[in-house]
Amino acid sequence: AETDNSVQAALLELLVSYQDDPGKHKHAVEIIQTLFPDITKEKRGIDKKLKMAVHAFFSDKNCTSLASYCEENKLGVEMRGIMRRFIDKDVRLSQLVDQRADENRRVEAYNIIEHSSGASNSAKAATPVYPKTAVMDPPTAAYSRPIVPDVHANAFFSPENIKKVAMKLDFEARPRIARDGSKEIEVHERKIPDEILILLTVDLYNRVMKGRVMSRRDKDNVSWGCAQILFYDHGYKKVTRMSNLEKTWESRLEQAYISGADMTPVNRNYAGSKSYTDKIENDYPGLLTKLYEYAEKSIGKDAPFAEKAMFMN
Repeated sequence: AETDNSVQAALLELLVSYQDDPGKHKHAVEIIQTLFPDITKEKRGIDKKLKMAVHAFFSDKNCTSLASYCEENKLGVEMRGIMRRFIDKDVRLSQLVDQRADENRRVEAYNIIEHSSGASNSAKAATPVYPKTAVMDPPTAAYSRPIVPDVHANAFFSPENIKKVAMKLDFEARPRIARDGSKEIEVHERKIPDEILILLTVDLYNRVMKGRVMSRRDKDNVSWGCAQILFYDHGYKKVTRMSNLEKTWESRLEQAYISGADMTPVNRNYAGSKSYTDKIENDYPGLLTKLYEYAEKSIGKDAPFAEKAMFMN
């Protein structure tokens, strides 16, 4: 009923037709009110609970991140996502997350939280408001919403913010939680980035560098931060083989665009014919597996991999 304009128009017409009959008019109002229950109190309760949770997070000076705070306090993934969106919608509040140890910054954060609109108001703000028309007229295609620059997105693609985000990432934490707290990331054993990850890293790097003139050292820092963020998001245990991002991968892409002959410009061309382990496996099939099992049996399955490798050698 809230989204169907024809139903709304029919209800209004019902009220108008009964306006001369007080009894029927009152009865019609009672029926319509059951279709649109007042949930204002419920929304206020949700907003209050959310603000209390965010307030408690900013009060915890020892917690390293929102994900770890939610994990320690047994808050669900959905609540983590709501808290993350609440914090990120205010640029200043998101900046104060890393300054919680300073009492003045905490007070500033508390004031922002208190005067910020809650989850229900945020959802309400995202709903388009159509101009007033006749009762029976549905919204027309002529109506369009004004284009408002996304200030938060622009702030994210700054070199300073990329570095700050990358520094907060914990590759060792298990489970690994997405940066917005909405889900758990599956950590895998792959080490070499695939073509999609390389392209995403190049794209993020270019977005951050757009319109900026920076020194080689600062460019390398941006490249490192972009790789850290995307390798974390894609479940890698660490960043590998992404040095010389601008020099290597951008030049390959440009040459591919110019020539039109290279269909896989981000495929890696490895030097040498075969790796040492491949040669051993070809010459002595199954030997490496036997040596590894023997090493585990001798020094234990929990032994570091480096010790197992030494034992195998």
